[in-house]
Amino acid sequence: MVLIDMEGINYLDLEGCDMLNEITENMKGIGMVIHLARVKHEIMEMLEKVGVDQIIGRDHIHNKVVEGVQWFTRKDEPAT
Repeated sequence: MVLIDMEGINYLDLEGCDMLNEITENMKGIGMVIHLARVKHEIMEMLEKVGVDQIIGRDHIHNKVVEGVQWFTRKDEPAT
């Protein structure tokens, strides 16, 4: 799992979305997943507009970094 803290990103254009999409697809190909945290409203709108949010997975986009970490640690727990 790769968790990207997007809090410092103030602008994302189509080329940036394409690159994020490509990285996501490449990571999936080797069994890894991308998660995003603290995505600003304007950035989220752009991700939704071009469909990157669906490729990453809406459940892989978190409001806080700690939520992404908690998601990952829950996935590692053995089933009871």
